[in-house]
Amino acid sequence: MVYGTQPRSFTYVTDVVNAILKLIEIKPSKQRIDISGNKVVSVNEIVSICENVVGKKALVQFVPTPIGDQERTIGNIDQAENILGISQYTNIEFGIQEQFKQLKGDLVS
Repeated sequence: MVYGTQPRSFTYVTDVVNAILKLIEIKPSKQRIDISGNKVVSVNEIVSICENVVGKKALVQFVPTPIGDQERTIGNIDQAENILGISQYTNIEFGIQEQFKQLKGDLVS
């Protein structure tokens, strides 16, 4: 796999909390439900989004893949949508912007 092209599915914590609240409310039969983001992006795309949010170019250094690292992390949201009725997810750009605001606030305080 070419450096930085690894696909990743990210999950915003608020989306997980909302899914858990739905689980408590609905109480579905015992089964696994994958709670994850609904968009797959590459590591390179994440770097680009971070650069846009921060307003600076990243200094990227590609290194060999660590032993045990997954080539891809992609959730299957079908059950979450079908059983829990989840249809809205926090988009990755917004999630990164919010994370950056939080980190920036922590650095200032």
